[in-house]
Amino acid sequence: MRLIKKSSPNNTTPDKWFDSSVFQQPTPGTFAPQQSRNQVYGPGFQSWNIAMQKAFRIIPSLETNRLMFKAEAFNFINHPNLDNPNTNPKSSTFGKVTGKGATYASDRQMQFSLRYEF
Repeated sequence: MRLIKKSSPNNTTPDKWFDSSVFQQPTPGTFAPQQSRNQVYGPGFQSWNIAMQKAFRIIPSLETNRLMFKAEAFNFINHPNLDNPNTNPKSSTFGKVTGKGATYASDRQMQFSLRYEF
């Protein structure tokens, strides 16, 4: 079986997020050209969260006494959130995404709680 690396619809991959060959050093003694902001957009962020809870009556005659179970999952589909690409033209990783989740937590996290209400 052979694995084929698929790229996203706009042909960006973590190894080549944008075409770094179109950027060049300005002529010495001159300023950068106008309108040079926001030319590169990062990969974006997706985090799907879910929570479920269930109440159990402990004593049937007393409705105020109950046990509450709650389960929460953050980024429950475990979608990888890539960091922004390196935009330093003097770096060897210029135009590449080299990390996942360093800026924000991107791993799946789950927590459970049990609460007694009276």
